[in-house]
Amino acid sequence: MDWDQILQAFRMPQRGYPVEAARAIFDDPVLYERTVEEFQRISTLPQELEDSMFHLHVMHLLAEKRDSSAFRPLLNIASLTNDQLDTALGDFLTESFKRCVAAVCDDETAIRAFIEDRRHSEWTRLVLVEAPTLPVFAGDKEAIPLLVWLEAQPDSINADAETLVMGGLAGAVAEIGGPEHLQTLKRWWDTGWLDPQTADWNWYETEISRTWAERCDRFNRYHEPYVSDAIGEMQKWHCFSDRFHDE
Repeated sequence: MDWDQILQAFRMPQRGYPVEAARAIFDDPVLYERTVEEFQRISTLPQELEDSMFHLHVMHLLAEKRDSSAFRPLLNIASLTNDQLDTALGDFLTESFKRCVAAVCDDETAIRAFIEDRRHSEWTRLVLVEAPTLPVFAGDKEAIPLLVWLEAQPDSINADAETLVMGGLAGAVAEIGGPEHLQTLKRWWDTGWLDPQTADWNWYETEISRTWAERCDRFNRYHEPYVSDAIGEMQKWHCFSDRFHDE
C-alpha cells in the first residue's frame, strides 16, 4: 500500500475499518515517518482537520506506540476554538483524546501550562486535567507531584468563573489523593468553587476515603489509561459499521 492509498483510506468513513492501511504504517518505517510528519503538519490547519479523518486514525496509532512526536500536534489540536474542536474531534475530545495525550506526553508541565492558560477552551482544559492522572493509575508516575500542582491551582485559575475546570481539578484530587487532601476539597466546597450539579460533597468525601487498591480496581474495570490496541479499538467505531453505512 502506498502513501496516496493510505491518505484515501483515512480520509472518510468506509464500511469496515481500513486495517491494511493502519498495518502498513506500523510495518513500514518510511510510511510511519511520513505519517508522523503529516500529522504534525495538519495539526495547526483546522480546514484540513475538518476535511479528513486522518488525524483521528493517526493520534490513536501513535498513542499505541507511545510516540512522543505526537504530543505537540495533539496540543495544537487542543488549542483550536470550540467550533473547530467540535468539527475536528467531536465526541473524541471527551472520549479517547485524554488517553492519547497521556500515552505520548513527554512533558507534563506543558499540559499544566495549557490548563492554566485561560485563552484555551474551558472544555478542553477540563479534559486535559484528567490526562496526567492516567499514568498514575497505570503505575507509571507518582501522584504526589501532580497533587501538589492540583492543590495550588486556584491561584492560577479563575475559580469563581471557571467552575468546569475547578470541578475537574477537584475530581482529580478525589481520584488520586488521600484523606490528607480532604481538607483542600472541603475548603474549595465551602468557598463555593465547586458546582454541586457536577458532584455533591458526599461523592468527594466517599471517593477520597477509598483505599488506593479499591480505586485502581474500579478504574481498571471500566477504563484503560492508554491506547493498547489502536486498530482493535477503531474497528469498533460506529462510523465503520454496516449499520452506519446502511443508514
